[in-house]
Amino acid sequence: MLRIIAFLSIMLMSFSIVTANDDDGFQIPPFPEDIDPAMVIGQVGEQTITIADFVQRLRFERLRYYDALVNLVEQAGEEALNINDPNNQFAAPVRDLLTGLVDDDEFPTLVYDTMIIEKLYGQEAALRGLDVTDCQIEELWALRVGIQDPMFDCENPPEGFAEQKAAHYDEAATFAAMTPEQVDATVMAVIQYQLVLDDLREEAPIELQPARSSRHIRVQTEPLAQEIYERLQDGESFDELQAQYTMDQGVTGNRGELGLIERGDTVPQFDEAAFSAPVGEVVGPIQTNFGYHVIRVNAQEPIAAARQIVVESERDATQVIDLLNGGAGFGELAQRFSIDEATRQRGGDLGAFTRDRVIPELGEAVFSQTEPGLIDPVQTELGYHVIEILAFEAAGLVDVAHILLETEEEAQDVIASISAGADFNELATERSIDPSAAGTRGDTLSLFSNGQQRGLYIFEETALPIERLVFAEGAEAGDIFAPVEVFGDWFVIRLEEIGERQPQPPDVDLARRFYVRDWETEQFESDRILQTNLWRVVDTFELLPSQYDARLAGVDEQILQIRAEIIEARRGAGNLIDVLGGLSLPRAESTDGQ
Repeated sequence: MLRIIAFLSIMLMSFSIVTANDDDGFQIPPFPEDIDPAMVIGQVGEQTITIADFVQRLRFERLRYYDALVNLVEQAGEEALNINDPNNQFAAPVRDLLTGLVDDDEFPTLVYDTMIIEKLYGQEAALRGLDVTDCQIEELWALRVGIQDPMFDCENPPEGFAEQKAAHYDEAATFAAMTPEQVDATVMAVIQYQLVLDDLREEAPIELQPARSSRHIRVQTEPLAQEIYERLQDGESFDELQAQYTMDQGVTGNRGELGLIERGDTVPQFDEAAFSAPVGEVVGPIQTNFGYHVIRVNAQEPIAAARQIVVESERDATQVIDLLNGGAGFGELAQRFSIDEATRQRGGDLGAFTRDRVIPELGEAVFSQTEPGLIDPVQTELGYHVIEILAFEAAGLVDVAHILLETEEEAQDVIASISAGADFNELATERSIDPSAAGTRGDTLSLFSNGQQRGLYIFEETALPIERLVFAEGAEAGDIFAPVEVFGDWFVIRLEEIGERQPQPPDVDLARRFYVRDWETEQFESDRILQTNLWRVVDTFELLPSQYDARLAGVDEQILQIRAEIIEARRGAGNLIDVLGGLSLPRAESTDGQ
């Protein structure tokens, strides 16, 4: 069934619909007189597929492939169709496409199987009550006619959409004798297929697998691992020994400490609370899109914005100040006189800074002030600095800690605990849903998944030496194993939890695909579906590419050559005359009978 699914996926590909320019006078070849068009060649439930249905669908699908070739010509030129050009990057896929189209077995088989699967999935969609909306149909139509806009509005489609659909209907009528309702049915089938497929995948039973979670202390030597193990057996704290000895980074976390932040570093609600709270007080709950925050401001640090002109002597500094007091522009004087290249080109601008971000003498001078304006010249090893303070904010930076909770009730409970004397940082470690607060705590899955996962792991997700111990029969939560060597390091492992967990996503996907495969196999082996090879009674190749569009004339010779090669290979060795004599070449009949 994988071939069928692949073929159905092709139907979702978008082709820019281009009206064929050689349809004047084209007539679909008459149905062979010795074959009954109503002959049933397949059945799903009460729905039948006749030989006439099959031939019509063959024509329609070949039309769509030819349309893809026209689209390629429009984008890359006619040279893209030359399968014999070694420099043509499209040669291989074009050859594959042409080979499939003229193969009397592969292409018709795919079309036939697709018709069967469409009816199966269409009936199943009805049985499951999976309705297709008008909007889903229009969205798929947009893909079909080459509209790739992800914002496609089915209620108000873009200009030209209706005309593109009409062109597609016209081509289907001209070259396959299909009505608009029949074309719409092929679109409906794709959607129903996907709806049922999704439904089947969701109902696939996914067996939970035995899982374990563990924490570890990782050290470099076996003797140290053995020592830690013995100390744990004597009753020492796992957390304390882990914090003291483990090589892993981020084990203990930040205990809720975020460090210094500026305005704008966090979301507005958090900013407002952090920059207005008194030092040492706990405020909250503060709601943001992350949850509910309990906030403590540890310290505030002033920040200043200033500019400078650096000159060589105190006398020069005095003259600069006189010029400034006389109305001269600070930026202009900085560019003319400052000997500090770093700030001269930007008019002396120092930007915003804290005390420890500038030369100590400047920091002392600036942060001893509280108001904007000129201050006395400051001497440093660079020279004499004429400083103008532009702005000063006493709480420009705050050192802040927080505890993030899911609900307001949880946040209120944490605030009550802190008021009763609980340690803020310990509560952050225990209760904050911000993963940076508690760190990894030495979670074994976190180490072996590069921090992407934590908690319960199934066999073969960490390391075999560890898993042999924690998955061993009789292992219990709380057991400690050491020393365990993994990739040259030594581990002390504590088994935390024994449970079950779903397999990894790729394994879940594989289980779902097997479920769909088994469901399809069951349907095809039942009396619900009747398949035959009766479609082989008709010639499956009727329309040359040039008969669809003159721009594909260069493909005619190539497609006939490929067809001859296929026939020769199936007949065995023979002379070229015999091979060509066996070809049934398509021909277009004009409207006047010529």
